[in-house]
Amino acid sequence: MIELIKKLTNTKLDDVVINFYISNATNTIKNYLNDPDLDICDTYYNEAIELACYYINKATMSQGSVENGAIKSISSAGRSVTFMDFDELNKIGIPQTIKDRLPKPKVMVKVW
Repeated sequence: MIELIKKLTNTKLDDVVINFYISNATNTIKNYLNDPDLDICDTYYNEAIELACYYINKATMSQGSVENGAIKSISSAGRSVTFMDFDELNKIGIPQTIKDRLPKPKVMVKVW
């Protein structure tokens, strides 16, 4: 899984960092589906990889300019890019294209 993510993101991040994003992606999918016992890497392998790549791309795209607070946005020739700070990166959920491939979340009903 790690080698595929490295190829897809064209990154040279350490395996520990990539495992961090894989863990975040699988936990996010488990939370979305309301199924903490589900083995995401077996059942939703492609979705987990795509979400981990999405997180890596979002983080690395914004990391260099935001960690020192120097650049928030760049405009050039009619195009602009706005970088997110780390608080915004932590709020990123699951993109709709990945949600569409996942089943609907389990509904948990508690009777009192």
